[in-house]
Amino acid sequence: MNTSDKQQWRSLISLIPFFIALFCTALGNGAEYVASSWYAIKTPHAVTNQLFQLMFYMFCFWFPTMTVGPIMGSLVDRFKRQHCFLGAAIAGFFLTGGFAFLFHYSNSPLLWPLLLVGMGLLFSMRFPATYALNQELANSDNLLLVTAVSGIMFELGNLTGNALGGWLTAWISLPFLMSIVCACFVLAVITALMLPKTDDNPERQQQKKQPLSRLYMECFACLTHLKKHPRTGVLAIIQMLSITCFMTNPVVLVPFIKNTLHLSASFFGLIETLISIGFVAASFMLKRLRKRFGAENTLIALMLLMFLAFVMISADPSKSMAIISFSMVGFAFASWSLSSTLLFECTPQNIQGRLQALISSVTGFALIIVDGCALLIAHHTSSHVALFSVMLGLIAISLGLLVWVKKHPAEA
Repeated sequence: MNTSDKQQWRSLISLIPFFIALFCTALGNGAEYVASSWYAIKTPHAVTNQLFQLMFYMFCFWFPTMTVGPIMGSLVDRFKRQHCFLGAAIAGFFLTGGFAFLFHYSNSPLLWPLLLVGMGLLFSMRFPATYALNQELANSDNLLLVTAVSGIMFELGNLTGNALGGWLTAWISLPFLMSIVCACFVLAVITALMLPKTDDNPERQQQKKQPLSRLYMECFACLTHLKKHPRTGVLAIIQMLSITCFMTNPVVLVPFIKNTLHLSASFFGLIETLISIGFVAASFMLKRLRKRFGAENTLIALMLLMFLAFVMISADPSKSMAIISFSMVGFAFASWSLSSTLLFECTPQNIQGRLQALISSVTGFALIIVDGCALLIAHHTSSHVALFSVMLGLIAISLGLLVWVKKHPAEA
């Protein structure tokens, strides 16, 4: 490691509270997301009915992002990103704490959809605030490193939360699980209060003077930037597809493990742990891989690895092949960090919140469509083949777009 690299790593010391807060919020969200997915199929149903219930739960989570997400992005670009991030963490504490209390006294199935709507609303604010906050906390020298590390913490938090949710669902009660999720948000609030302060820029002061009725119009103003810079737009689509694959993976795993492999939530936790290990291992290699082979070639190689992994598990749905294939999937998930970094590098700071909100809103629609396609296919083939086929389609589209990006390099 040369002197420049050491200086960049030292510059991250002041941002450790931000990384911890990001990890804790993603950890709590991931654990709750998987617990709801497992709850949807814990009672015996026909496979198709289980998938419809999973799809309904996903709709509850993504509906707030699809509807009010654009407004959240405009708010993030109007106000301090630290305040938006902190507010989402505080709201997460009250939400999960309140539902831990409700689950202690009631097992009503109506509680899960309400909880997912609340978590989705918080996600619609936290996602654009987190990504936009990267550029405020970083400087021109370490922007690439800060965005990469924050992407790692977000993904690692989700993957660890998925694994934690799988393990704990098998061993502890639901109120206790929600209390643990609540504790994650408590840690997020404490560390978010320690974030270094940044100054309001003049452009944001001007945006605050605009009437609230312009919030939606402000969000879609970022489409003008994408129209002028098609490479940025394609990178945004690639990021959207990466998020779709990432968020769909636990939903794919739950029915596959229960209905095809006939195993418990403990094995689900093992698989998610292996995914986390694979992701961390790849993340440490990303910088060297990009320097040696280029960002586009590295992304294409990781996507090809993920494609191969889903082909293998579709052809041989066994316990041993699941361990091998999803370890490969975890390694390939590091592509999200790299694609996000490329998007950051070509996006102005003043529209970052709106762009990320737009991406998350479109991702919500994409997830509903992905699961809808899987349900249609599920009538003609086994459940895991249907879902894996949809994942293969998403990866294939990403590969095609990456080839286009490679042929259209960034402007000097």
